[in-house]
Amino acid sequence: MRYATEDEGARVAAVLAEAARRMAALRGAPPFRVCAVTGPAPEPAWFAEGHRRDDVWQRITVRHGRLGQDEAGVWVTSAVRDAEPVSLAESLRLERDGYPRADEDPSAREAGAGRMSRAEVVVDGAPRAADVLTEGTWWAARIEAVTDAGTDADADADAESVMVTVVGHHVPIGQVRLATVTDLGPYIDAREAELARLRT
Repeated sequence: MRYATEDEGARVAAVLAEAARRMAALRGAPPFRVCAVTGPAPEPAWFAEGHRRDDVWQRITVRHGRLGQDEAGVWVTSAVRDAEPVSLAESLRLERDGYPRADEDPSAREAGAGRMSRAEVVVDGAPRAADVLTEGTWWAARIEAVTDAGTDADADADAESVMVTVVGHHVPIGQVRLATVTDLGPYIDAREAELARLRT
């Protein structure tokens, strides 16, 4: 067995401390408009992941439901200033199949028999048009031009556009209602509880 050196241990401790600092900084009001499901949805609702670029948050995903391939769930990703947006198909497959391994060609993954359609998703009480991709029991919907003010992006040139992507599994899209998150603290607490459950 190889034991970590003192320098390696210090680096790991520094990385963990920085991650904890970033998560602590997210408690309270989100850095941009973040949406989550309101009303009936799988539990728990927790902070699943976030992406930063140049020390600025770009994407935050709230997951509704427990980890597990066959578990019902809804993933809501809010993205702003996203330099690396992914397609609806890729969004669906990332949640269904996980991220590709370093030695895996993502294009080699089975595309599936997807069907595109349009639907309405309610956001803060207002119906909004969404593109929807359905593959079996999975679906992905994207609502573009949702701004911090909740209006269409082209209505205010200075408003910042937020792209909301919702992926669902064993949850009908018709029952999904989204609302703006005012405090990420409960979602971060639920994340810690979910990860602790997996460690037991």
